[in-house]
Amino acid sequence: MLAENKKLFADKQFGMWFIETKSDRETIGFVGLWYFFEEAQPQLVYALLPKALKKGYATEASTKILDYGFDELGFNYLVASCDRPNIESQKVAERLGIKQVKERFMNGNPILFFRIDK
Repeated sequence: MLAENKKLFADKQFGMWFIETKSDRETIGFVGLWYFFEEAQPQLVYALLPKALKKGYATEASTKILDYGFDELGFNYLVASCDRPNIESQKVAERLGIKQVKERFMNGNPILFFRIDK
């Protein structure tokens, strides 16, 4: 995964970044753009440590990635996905203005797909 991240940054100027707190620069998660489900375009991805949940970090970091994708990389749209039971990720998508566009069952599990246009 580290080698793929390095290759993505070298070839496409995206991948995954650490999320750090401003006060003490503690790493509390990651955020970025990554290919999933053989989609044509990379998806917004993030993960936080349990102690960093429900503090706005996911929304703040994801906003920066959306801005980067639109303004720096020139994407016209960005996508994201999550498991249906992941209510918190659905709330982040709602706060960001990302709309659900489809649902697919993969290995018997419902996956929600979201999209935001520039």
